[in-house]
Amino acid sequence: MGHARLDQGDVDGAMSAFLDAIASDPRYVPALLSRLEILALHRENHIGAVAAGQVLRERGVGGVVMASALSYSLSAIGDTAEALAVIYAGLRDEPRTETLWYNAACLHAKLGQTNKAEIALSAAVRLLPANGAAARTDEDFERFRDEAWFLGATDAARQTRDGRTAEQALAVLGMGEAP
Repeated sequence: MGHARLDQGDVDGAMSAFLDAIASDPRYVPALLSRLEILALHRENHIGAVAAGQVLRERGVGGVVMASALSYSLSAIGDTAEALAVIYAGLRDEPRTETLWYNAACLHAKLGQTNKAEIALSAAVRLLPANGAAARTDEDFERFRDEAWFLGATDAARQTRDGRTAEQALAVLGMGEAP
């Protein structure tokens, strides 16, 4: 029913149908909630995406993609603290995920937490050197572009020589253990 409504362009009806299907048969929860979350993001309905993502988390569905999407929506609705919690939960599972490190750096930078932003950005650049160039043009880091910590964190050659492991970065940030 949800797919048929989606084919007709009725996104709200599709979302309702997916929610009804989830309520009627829990076996479909991961697949349908993922679809629901994608629909919500497509509609820029971050509250809907957060609701779907939170149900996924409650049911033990995780992973990097879910952490990335959920943290994006949480950040979009202004819940930066929860967005960071989701990111660090994802990093505890997959500490070598450059996307989550980069997203953590962006959020810490928005909050003015330069030490944490530096550690997270350095980890992101160590894991994918192209993140250094991306950060230099990312508006989240605009106010830090000329600061020494930012220039050092975005220098891929420096990160390769001097960097700590992703697991060590988690420990330094106090995120290495599950709460």
